[in-house]
Amino acid sequence: MAIQHLKLKEGGRVEFPISKDDKSIYINYDWCKGCGICIHFCPKEVFDASALEQPVPTRIEDCTQCMICVHGCPDFAIVITDASDEAELIVDSEVK
Repeated sequence: MAIQHLKLKEGGRVEFPISKDDKSIYINYDWCKGCGICIHFCPKEVFDASALEQPVPTRIEDCTQCMICVHGCPDFAIVITDASDEAELIVDSEVK
């Protein structure tokens, strides 16, 4: 487990690189309300909850990119895409 992932997340979009397939999990902590759906339904238990009850991928090396977290998130706060591929992400300023 990487200690850097245990920092308290309070806002903004954060990239967590997945070592395989050059993919990343992006979590927009401004949009996340901490409902825990992604944490509860992840079959590989990739996420732990932060102090704000938001997901922190502490076991990201176990991620199989099944997309359950992405499709289950009611706030659209999680995206899995190519590492540093900002083109597929919605920029906060575009959301009205």
